[in-house]
Amino acid sequence: MHFFWYHSLSHVDSLVRLLAAHRAKFSDPKAVEAAIWFHNAIYNSRDKSPANEAASAELAVKHLRDTGVDEARIERIRVMILATATHIVPTAEELGVTSTSDDAGGAVRDAAMLLDIDLSILGAEEAEFNKYERGARKEY
Repeated sequence: MHFFWYHSLSHVDSLVRLLAAHRAKFSDPKAVEAAIWFHNAIYNSRDKSPANEAASAELAVKHLRDTGVDEARIERIRVMILATATHIVPTAEELGVTSTSDDAGGAVRDAAMLLDIDLSILGAEEAEFNKYERGARKEY
């Protein structure tokens, strides 16, 4: 069975491809990639609350802790996943970095670019956008 729904592996594939194309612009592309893979890991299209993102973030935290990922990186990934619910760029403090640290600008920029690529379908060619729109209508 082939899905054209928006919240599917094809969405994740699109985001991973965009990350790969612009990898050099990210300060922590591995964290962004983890956020991409987990951001819709749990998704119920009937639930309009941010519960999907919260459950996906919780799954990411559990899995990444089990695999030995650094706690600071896990926190940035968690916050980036949660931000996909509202598409509001988190602050450095929300990402767990102080606004005066060398990592602050990179962490905020990474989160902003993740949110941009998550919404990249909105700037796609007409045929691709129409395919997305049909899938989103089916999904919802």
